[in-house]
Amino acid sequence: MKKALFIPLIVAGLSLPAVSATPVRQKARTSTVRKRKPTTPPIDPTVGDIIDGDDLTIRRAAVAALGPFKGSVVVVDPTTGRILTIVNQKLAYESGFTPCSTIKLVTSLAALSEHVVDRDTWLYTNRYIRYNLTTALARSNNQYFATLGNRLGFDRLVKYEQML
Repeated sequence: MKKALFIPLIVAGLSLPAVSATPVRQKARTSTVRKRKPTTPPIDPTVGDIIDGDDLTIRRAAVAALGPFKGSVVVVDPTTGRILTIVNQKLAYESGFTPCSTIKLVTSLAALSEHVVDRDTWLYTNRYIRYNLTTALARSNNQYFATLGNRLGFDRLVKYEQML
């Protein structure tokens, strides 16, 4: 055990008790840390939905799949294109986006044909990461194709979707 260094303090002729220059160790706590459960209330994704015309069986399955999480579910019949149900309609209708992530090959073909990029053009997806078309396809990088879609614009992308 080290000896503490004591420095006597004299202020205006008064002698004060000595102060230790080394820190005093406190007894380590032995109690365990308890993890708290999140206190946020569960989310009801069905608030405000209009269910007229929805397939109720499919809607129940979609609501159960979403659970208490924030999100939206849109179920479409692939043969007819009819919308069977939309859970959390407020979120689904709130804002649109170009669906480039789900149509990577169409986006790639459109970008190459419109000379937006060539296969060796590097694009930064964030501050430190960049991809070219080959690497982005191999790694299925969503941000790269969203960037391509934004550069192409909605009209040019739809033109290539319709051609294919």
